[in-house]
Order: sequence, then C-alpha cells, then structure tokens
Amino acid sequence: MRKKAQGHVEIVLSMVLFIGFLFFVFFYLNPAFRAKPDLPIGDIQQTVINEISADIGKLSVIVAAKELDEEDSNCYYLSNEIIEKYGNDWMEIPTPGQPRSYTIYYGNFFANKRQTICSTEKERADWDFTLGVYTEESIVRVQKIRDLVTEYNENYKNLKERLDVRDFSFVVKNLDGQPFLPEAKERIPANVDILVKDIPIRVINNQGQFSELILSIKTWR
Repeated sequence: MRKKAQGHVEIVLSMVLFIGFLFFVFFYLNPAFRAKPDLPIGDIQQTVINEISADIGKLSVIVAAKELDEEDSNCYYLSNEIIEKYGNDWMEIPTPGQPRSYTIYYGNFFANKRQTICSTEKERADWDFTLGVYTEESIVRVQKIRDLVTEYNENYKNLKERLDVRDFSFVVKNLDGQPFLPEAKERIPANVDILVKDIPIRVINNQGQFSELILSIKTWR
C-alpha cells in the first residue's frame, strides 16, 4: 500500500515538473512572450525633429477687396522698414481659396522670391492692404532631412555621439507609407527588442512648397 501511494506521489511530481518545464519554454525562451524592456523614444523623436527643423519667420498680408478688373486689385508691397527689420530673404505663398491673402515666409534657403506683380511704385499710395503680426515657426525642411540621412549613412557613430542618443534609425514617408526620400540605412542587429513610433510632420522645401508627411523612428535594445 505504501509503495502504491509513493508511486502516485512520483507521478504527480513528474507532471508538476513537466508542466513547469513547458511554462519555462513558452514564457521565457519564446521571444513572443518575453517582457519588453523599457525603450523610451520621446527623447530621440525630439532630437531628430530639432535636427531637421528651422525657425522660419511668417508675415501675413491681406489686400482690401476691390473690383477684380482694377489693375492693383491684389497689390501690396514690403516697405524698406519691413525689409530692414525682417530681412530680404523671403517667399510669398498665396493662401489657398483666398485670392487677396498671402503669407510671407522668411528664410535664407529659399530658391527664389515670388511676389504678386503690381503697378509701379508711384501708384503705391493708393494700394490698400494690411500686414499682420510677424511670428516665427519651427518647420521641418526637406534639405535638412537630406543632410541628416547623408550623415547617418556615412558616419553613424559620430552622428549618434553628436546627438547624444541611443541607437536609432528613421525614414520620412508619404501618407501612403512610401518613402519620401532615400531612407537612413537600418543598422538593427538580430534578436533585439524594437520600438517604432510614427509622427506626422509638415515639411517645406526650397521653393516654398509644403508637404504633409510621416516621420518614422525606430530604436532598439
């Protein structure tokens, strides 16, 4: 009787050990069940955005409504005082759907100026327009994205040290997920935990054209 009871105990212990072994295999050795380490990505996100952004000045212009057939119906000008105050590196961007509204963007990287062609200076006294308040906005630039991709691909180690961040990769994509520019070559090793974050960004190029894109950043450990 004692041997029979002992046999039952051994069977129970064997089952417990077997179940424990299965638990270990599925929850510790299987990567799908591993606990993910904390991989904060916010600092990398902000560092990359700062690196590819520039402070760009903005000045709004609204021209008073006139008869559309009047020669100076959309005319305005930037006085010498405005030019001396904010500089002469600017680009005029018409406001979509508002024919008498413009935004002047200031930046020394614009390929060329663009301004409404109007009458001669002697007629400026009759022009009726209003200048808004000058402000500055941090906007992502296409050229700065290109520069960062080049530095990443050519000298990743020095870039990471300069930015003082952990390992990362990034790509700027169109809203359909396709790359907008050649992406930074990924240097992700095997068997690591990866965190990915997508951030919507507004980008301006040297012609003053805006694009709505996605900045995708990866980090790993």
